[in-house]
This record gives sequence, structure tokens and C-alpha cells, in this order.
Amino acid sequence: MGINNILDNIKDAKLREQQTISASTSLPQSEQPSGALAALLQVISEGPEFPAFSENIQELLTIKSHSYESVQAVSRIILRDLSLTTKILKSVNSILFKTYQAQVHTITNAIMLLGLDRIRDMAIGLRIFENFRKSKALNFLKRSVLLSLCAAIHSQELAREDKNYKIEEVFITTLMFNVGELVAAFYFPTDFQKVLQMADQLGIPKGKAFQKAFKVSLPELGLIILKKWGIADKLIDRLNLLHYGNEADPPAIVHLRKVIHASQELSEMLLEPPVSYKEWQRRAERICQPLGMESHRLAGFLKDGVERFQALTETIRIDIEDINLSLPPLPSASPEQTGGEGPTAVLPVITKESEDVTRLRLRYQVLEEINKALISRLPVNEILGMVMEGIYRGIGFDRAVFGLVNPQRTEVRGRLGLGEDVEEMISLLYAQLTPNDNILAQALIREKEFLINPQAKPKDRDAMSDEFWRVSRAKTFFVSPVLINGVPMGIFYVDRLSPNTPITVEDIQLLQTFRNLTILAFESRRK
Repeated sequence: MGINNILDNIKDAKLREQQTISASTSLPQSEQPSGALAALLQVISEGPEFPAFSENIQELLTIKSHSYESVQAVSRIILRDLSLTTKILKSVNSILFKTYQAQVHTITNAIMLLGLDRIRDMAIGLRIFENFRKSKALNFLKRSVLLSLCAAIHSQELAREDKNYKIEEVFITTLMFNVGELVAAFYFPTDFQKVLQMADQLGIPKGKAFQKAFKVSLPELGLIILKKWGIADKLIDRLNLLHYGNEADPPAIVHLRKVIHASQELSEMLLEPPVSYKEWQRRAERICQPLGMESHRLAGFLKDGVERFQALTETIRIDIEDINLSLPPLPSASPEQTGGEGPTAVLPVITKESEDVTRLRLRYQVLEEINKALISRLPVNEILGMVMEGIYRGIGFDRAVFGLVNPQRTEVRGRLGLGEDVEEMISLLYAQLTPNDNILAQALIREKEFLINPQAKPKDRDAMSDEFWRVSRAKTFFVSPVLINGVPMGIFYVDRLSPNTPITVEDIQLLQTFRNLTILAFESRRK
């Protein structure tokens, strides 16, 4: 797919564009792909840069039910990637900005607050955008990723007071709104650069220029790519209506369309070089007028939005300075106070902290979250999910598994787990609760904890089967039984895969704290 001669006759093109510029570009999503669109899709699917989404994203796309097992599956997939976990939690806390008093520190709690589908969609969306921003072909593409993120944040700020919307849905909808532009810039960098040149010389929007060159609209390309990636139909249908609808649509859709367009214009302003205060005022009035909002209120939205934007770009590791973007002054003070210019935006400085400090802070945050869940008498399964995250992320074990004793008290079997190859580990952790050499059975029957370390004590290898040591690759592990009045309920298993990283006394004490909270959760359910 090429447009090598696109700029050859620019004057004739400009004349023709003046004659056809009012033509509609919308194509219903329900129609089969046109020949031009089919050709684009073929180039994209056959190209070497077609996104080979990681296995965990493909797994997320296949999870559609709402059972407890599905919640645990989504949590496990996200937590398998600690980088993605951090992105999701920081994004959730940004989305819930000003809505909840407390911050969210576990994926389990995030799912409880926002729902399984929204957390799954957010994980997929952030991974897609992470893929796009790696492109080395165009600075434009990086800037477009930033604009989409910035617009997603500002659309939430603008829609926050409207009860017709769920703010997390506004975020993901705005984030995906211009995905067609990102796809075009990513897969056709040279030709898309010519489209930008054409738009500049003709003085037309880049979307018009793209359709003129490719015979396909950017929204049409974006919608069909989202469908090809397996994104939820509900989100695709909403985007289709937002792109191709009109004033006869339901009022909530009409207003959301205005909010998204306003947030995009506002984001463009934020990522342009600074302008005068008067110019800001003029643009602010133009943005606010369709929304029925007084322009002086925009300053408050901007302040909150800019801080959230900076935090989110830090989260997904996009350096604003790397692509020479600058944040302009915000009109939060009068011209008299600033000599006719708006004040310079002072953004918070984000400092790095050591891994130990990060884990210490996380442990206290998760413990606080669990205590609140206990007071609120949340289901044991949900509390146990928080406990597992606290053990895995807060203490730093390579794997953490919880085994549950069956109602007959005859066996224990692995049920929940986090960490590398944990699905195999869960299947390995099984024992009959009869006197035998299996350390899981011994821990529950003898009501005793065990630290197993064959490197220091070769006989410890007898604590588990040869198959366990071969498959697990564990160098040392620790088991801690969960008992209530002497009745076995379950067991925690944690391990380390490196011989140079022992399980310390402090690690064990921290694990015991989380185990005790689990016992409280079980006791509250029994009462």
C-alpha cells in the first residue's frame, strides 16, 4: 500500500478538495470491508510489525464469564506481569481520582470496585498503547499516544459531574477513540507522513487527507482493527455510534461525543507550546460553550488533569521531554496578577524510591486494605485475593499458592496462586491428610510450619516427591497451615527459585501476619 505520488499535483488536489470537502466520510460498521479496507487489513496482518500480543493479553481476551474463578484468572494474568500490575493500579487510582477516599492497592480490590470487564479492558488498552508508543518511525505516533492518554483523563474530568456516565467507561472509550490514527501511523509510517504533509498543504484535517489517500476513514480502520483484536463488542458499538452518529442519538451519547471532542481539543492545547493568557481564555470559551459549562471552571479541571496526566505518563514510561513537548501556563489566576499572562504550571516532582521502600509501603497499604475489607465483612474469597497479592508483591516471593482443605478434611489441594508457572505449581500441591511424608499433610496434621531447604539440609528433599522438585524448580520453600480451633482450613506455600535468595525470618514473620488475617476472614464467615 503506497501513495508515492500523493504530493505530485498539490494545487490540483487542493482545487478538487475544495469541491468535495463537505462529502461525508462515515461508513456503517455493519458493512463488509471495502476493497481499500480489505487491502489495508491484508498489509497489516502480513507485515512483520503486526502486534504479536503477549500470551497474557490473549488470555484476557478469552475470559468472558463473571464467576469468582474468572476474577481470580484475570488477577493472576495481570499479576504475572508486575509492570502491567503497576500500570493498572496507578491508572485505576487516577480514574477513581476524587471518587473514593482511599487508594486501591490490589488488583482484586480494583476488580471489586470497577468490575471484571473494565479492568480487563483497561489492561488490554494499556498494553495496546504500550505497543504503539515503542515505534521509532514517527514522533507523531508518540505524540498521538500522549494525546489519547491526555484526552482520556480530561474527558473524565469534564464528564465527572454527569451521572449518565461511569467514569472508567469514559476513560477507556476516549482512550480508544482515535485508535485508527495510531494504527495508520504505526503500520504505514512513510505514507502517513505524506498524509500529514498533504493535510498541511491543503489546509484540511488529517482525517480528510487520510481518506483521500487511502479511500478509507480513520474511524473505519480503527473499529475493524479493534474487532480483529477481539475487543469487547459493547465498546466497539459505542465507538461506532460516537464516530458515525448524529444529534438524533440518545442525549447521553450526544453529550459524550461533545465531551470527547472537547477533551481532544484541550489536550492538543496542553501539548502545544505556551500561548498567552488571553488566547487560553478564547480557546477555553470555545471548548466550554458546546458543553454548557462556564469557562472559568476549566482551570480547576486542568490542574487536576495535568497532575494525573503526568503521573500516568510516568507510569507507562513515556518521557514528555523526549519528544519535545511542553505544558503551557494554566489560566488559574487573573491577568492582573500575572502581567497579562497565565501563571506557569507547577507540577509535582515524582521521585524514585528503592525496591525495599516500595515493598514496605505496599505491605502497609495492602494490610490496611485487608483490614477495611474485614470490617466491611467482604466475602472470604475477595479478602483471600488481597492476601495473596500482599504476600506475592509485598514480601516478594517468586510464587505464592493457597491450598484449600476439602469439607471432609481428607485432602488439601492448591486453589489460588501467583507467580511464574504457578498453574503447574497449583496442580503439584496436593496431599491426602493421612500420616505420610508429604510436608503439606505434615504441616496440617501436626499444626506446624516448615521451612524446606535441600541445599542446606539434603534430607529436606524427602519432604516432597521427585516430580515436585523437577517441575517446580524451587530451591527453598515455606509452608504455613491455616487452622481454626485446631481444624485445618488451608495452607500457604511460598518459594524462591534462586539459591542466592533465601527465605528469611523477616519473610516468615510477614507471611504469618497475612496468614493471621486469613484466619480472621474464615472466622468471620463461620460466625
